[in-house]
Amino acid sequence: MSPVSDAAYASGFANVISSVFIVNDKPALSNGVQVAIGIFTLFLYAAQNALRIDQNGWINNIAAIFQIVSSLVMVFVLYAGSEHKVTVYELFTSTYNGTGFSFAYVCLIGILSALSPLSGYEGNVRYLRYNWIKIILANIGGAHLAEETQNASRAVPRGIVATCLCSIVFGAIYLFALLFAIPNVDDFMAHHEGGNGKMNLAVATYQLAVPGVGAQILIIILLINLYAGGMSSVTVSSRIGFSLARDGVFPYSSYLRRVYQKTKTPLVNIIFVFVLDVLFVLSQLFSTGLFLCLVAIGTVGLQISYLMPILFRCTVARKTFAEGEFSLGVFGIPIAIISSVWLTLTSIIMFLPMRYPITIDNMNYTIVAFAGVFILAGGYWFFAARHWFVGPRRTDYTIPLLPAGGVHDEDKLTKESMLVE
Repeated sequence: MSPVSDAAYASGFANVISSVFIVNDKPALSNGVQVAIGIFTLFLYAAQNALRIDQNGWINNIAAIFQIVSSLVMVFVLYAGSEHKVTVYELFTSTYNGTGFSFAYVCLIGILSALSPLSGYEGNVRYLRYNWIKIILANIGGAHLAEETQNASRAVPRGIVATCLCSIVFGAIYLFALLFAIPNVDDFMAHHEGGNGKMNLAVATYQLAVPGVGAQILIIILLINLYAGGMSSVTVSSRIGFSLARDGVFPYSSYLRRVYQKTKTPLVNIIFVFVLDVLFVLSQLFSTGLFLCLVAIGTVGLQISYLMPILFRCTVARKTFAEGEFSLGVFGIPIAIISSVWLTLTSIIMFLPMRYPITIDNMNYTIVAFAGVFILAGGYWFFAARHWFVGPRRTDYTIPLLPAGGVHDEDKLTKESMLVE
């Protein structure tokens, strides 16, 4: 996850609110109003992440339980309430191609739809300290929050496996429910495909399946789930930023890694992430295409960050990799190979065009933006970081504490937490 993901959640939240106005026969919210709602939502995300760890944990756990239960409720309502359901045969054989490309190409770029339900594998294990099976209740970020989890060497990998399975099951069920509720995809897309003035496609499906009160209830559930997902996304972004600052990756890392004593949260980094999130949301005022391009770059970066250690695990480190307390055993290498292929394939697809004929307006500029980020990051590494960055730090207690104000240095807190089981 990244600040771009946070901005995407906040923008999606604002877009659904705009769709509520359309459902009630009112004009859609302007782009500026949606941006303002997105920024306010990001502020709420940041404020909540500044709470004490235990308080934030209970909120995340309740939200996770709600997400699982509400997903089942939404699936049941969509299927039971829709008067014109498609058959199973039509579900798997009917197609829609609005791209202008061949059917085979559409199948290829259609793989990207699986990335959303599969993204939940990063189970938030941070607050679930003893019973690993409870980890499936959480949403996003546990793989990045292992340092705040007791018995992390076993709880975190088990949690990742459990949430991976949970995401596959619930993601597939939800996607099937949406498709079952759309009897004619061509007519549906003709009426609802478009920009900010159009209704969100999920909301449009609710309105088609259970118009009126039923759709309103499903929209409220969707908004709560979007908010919960964005809240967890900010948690992940701030913790990743905190970890990178702890290892000295950023300029002024000594400030970004500070931890507020009363809440035990990286308050400075939360504020830093909030500022970045706001800048990304504001980019929509200049160009929606620019914002979508930034989201794609963030997703590609996330994919590559997972690909590299997995690929090295099944290639150059195949015989030297030291296994931890939890292991996939004989399935480890095959799963690593499959994961490497999947991550490589989906990363490449993100650079491909989505419309034909390709014009200046519909071109996928992700490759251009990614090249720019790669040049900047590569230049930073070549001219600066490679001379002083030596990798993650395990322990470092030499950094001075902040003056009075309730903030401690992260490394002292890490030392203290290591002494408490």
